[in-house]
Amino acid sequence: NFDGLGWALLSVFQVISGEDWNLAMHRGMRSTHDAACLYFITLFVIGNYVVLNLFIAVLLGGLEYSREVNEEDMESDLVSDLAFDTSSNLVVEMVVEEDRGPNSWLDMIIHNDRALFILPPDSIVRRLLRRLVENMYFEIVVTGFILVSTVSLAAYNPLAAPDEDLPAALETIGMVLAIIFLCEALLKITAYGFILHPDSYLRRDAWNILDFCIVVIGIVDMGLTLSGDSIKQLSVLRLFRTLRPLRFINKSKGLKVVVDSLINSIKGLSQIMVITAMIFIIFGIMGMQLFLGKF
Repeated sequence: NFDGLGWALLSVFQVISGEDWNLAMHRGMRSTHDAACLYFITLFVIGNYVVLNLFIAVLLGGLEYSREVNEEDMESDLVSDLAFDTSSNLVVEMVVEEDRGPNSWLDMIIHNDRALFILPPDSIVRRLLRRLVENMYFEIVVTGFILVSTVSLAAYNPLAAPDEDLPAALETIGMVLAIIFLCEALLKITAYGFILHPDSYLRRDAWNILDFCIVVIGIVDMGLTLSGDSIKQLSVLRLFRTLRPLRFINKSKGLKVVVDSLINSIKGLSQIMVITAMIFIIFGIMGMQLFLGKF
C-alpha cells in the first residue's frame, strides 16, 4: 500500500522488481480509476528498462576499461620477461659513496632487486623458478589443489564430532593444502622477490596480495589446530578459511576481468544509485498522493 512514505517506497520496489506488481496495479485500479494503471506501467517500464539499462551500461563500461588495463598489463609482463632474460641489463650496480648522506643504506634497501636480499636477478635459481611458476602445468596443478580445498570446505561439518573419521581427514587435508600453498608462495617470492622492486610478487599483481593473505591465514589456522586448547580464543580465524575459493579469481583471467570491472564501476554505480533513489522518492510521493488510504 501507499499509507506512508515507508510503505510507498516498499510498494515502488515491489513494482520495479516485478514481484506480483500486477496485483498492486489491479488494487489501485479498483480503488480509484482504470487510469491508475498508467502509474504502475510507467513505474514498471522506467524501473525495469531505463534504470536497469543504466546499470548495465556502467558495468559494460567498467568491463571494457578492465579489458584495456588487462591488455596493457599483459604487454608490460611481456616486456618485463624479455628484460629479465637479459640479465646484463638487470643487474644494478650500487656504489656507496661516503658523502651520500644518511639515506644511502635506505636507498640501497629500496632499490635492491635481489630476491630476499640474497639472489640477484641473473641467478640460475631465480631463472629456473620463474620458468617453473610461469609454466601452464604449474598453474593447472595449483588450481586443482584450490578445487580440492574448496570441496573439503564444502564437506566440512562443524557439528560433527572431532573424533569422527571425516572431520579428522578434512583437517589433515587442510594442513597438507596449507603447506602446499605456502610452498607455492615461497617459490614465487624466490622467483620474483617479495615486495621492494616493481616486479616483485606482491607488486606485480594486486591479486597476489589476496593470495598471500589467504596463505598466511591458512598457516595460522594450521598452527591453531596443532596447538589444541591453548589458544581457543583465536579459533575465530578459522572462519577465514572460506576465503580460499577466492584464489580461483587470481588463476582465471576472465574472472579477474569481471571482478576488476565491478570494482571500476563502483564510482559510476554510485551515481546511478542516486538517480534510482530519486525515482523511488518521486514515484513514492506520487503513489501517496494517488492511493493514500485507498487500499
